Amino acid sequence: YYSNQYSKISNISNSKLLLILAFFVSTGLLARTGVRFLFLFGPAVVILAAYALNDIYEHSKKIQFGKVALFAIIFILSFNLANTVYQQNSEMGSNLPGQWENSMNWISSETPEDSIIVHWWDYGYWTQTIGNRASVSDGGRAGGDLGIYTLARYGMTNPDSNESLEYFKSRGVTHLLYSGEEIGKYGAFAYIGSDKYYDRKSVIGTFGLAEINEVRKGNKLTYRGKWNLDATLIDDKRIISAGSGYISEINVYIDENGVYAPATAKVVSIGYQNEFEIGCVYLHDVLFDFDGNLDSCIKIIPAISGNNKNDLGALFYLSKKVKDSLFTKLYLHSMNVEGFDQVYTDNQPLALYQGRVIGPIKIWDVSYSGSEQNIDRFLDFDKFVTAYPDHGINTL
Repeated sequence: YYSNQYSKISNISNSKLLLILAFFVSTGLLARTGVRFLFLFGPAVVILAAYALNDIYEHSKKIQFGKVALFAIIFILSFNLANTVYQQNSEMGSNLPGQWENSMNWISSETPEDSIIVHWWDYGYWTQTIGNRASVSDGGRAGGDLGIYTLARYGMTNPDSNESLEYFKSRGVTHLLYSGEEIGKYGAFAYIGSDKYYDRKSVIGTFGLAEINEVRKGNKLTYRGKWNLDATLIDDKRIISAGSGYISEINVYIDENGVYAPATAKVVSIGYQNEFEIGCVYLHDVLFDFDGNLDSCIKIIPAISGNNKNDLGALFYLSKKVKDSLFTKLYLHSMNVEGFDQVYTDNQPLALYQGRVIGPIKIWDVSYSGSEQNIDRFLDFDKFVTAYPDHGINTL
């Protein structure tokens, strides 16, 4: 369409540069969407830099002392950048050493050779290579859209543990693995595992202890953070849609016997602010249940900063979409769920450490009652669509 512009581009002295330019532009745009694409962008930058240096060198031949000046500039730039590059690269490495390596070694030595491990897809190659066991999914996303969707919906976010067991049986699963990384990644697999109405789309909110005040009975602990509403909230005649409001503050009331009153959450939106009572509080894995007008839960966890540890220093906010999921029951609350027997955990605490969420790796032995039905629906796309006509498959 722009023939005059095309003629200018096509007259570049080295037409092979067009392919490199196209590679640079496409990978550059990808790099803006996700940090993992920086690895693709790097080679394009290096190749163009090589072309640039070559062209500068050719032009420097025409200038007196041009070559000397060129090499001086390159040396200065390289010297200044070398230390920065070294520091960046020295901090890069595998996440495997430590608790992940220990858990993989345990899998390799303590589980039968024909075991099949289910977990979020990120760790599949570690399970296969270090754990020497088969995994349900990995970075190659075996099973395509249906495989990753069913893993997210029935292996991670499902409130119905019996249905999860039917899914696990369809894949021949013998062991289930969850880690603290799933807390931060919850938003990803909750989105992927949602139906077309985004019934499970949510994130786990993290709040830090901001202040403690004495009240008539015990103490009021105030936690602050930000968690965007994942569903429409109706307060009398005011309707706050998902995403347009957020929780900015949570107050918890504690005495020597534990939590004695419903926790409250402050919901904020444009021209609006109100407090709502939260239905339940988990403190030291003990449930304190109340009649709250928010169908949600909070879990109080320690906060660690340096050598200081506060057992009440942070909390997770678990909305209605999150609080009953299989991950929440097994990993966050350490509940006993039929069909799942915990056989491994490490000594990493579930806590907020230096502002970052950490947690142990836990592994459960999965057993089946024999009453699981229609497991083939998880293996065939057409059967799945027939069984769940209202489901849409959300993929990355």
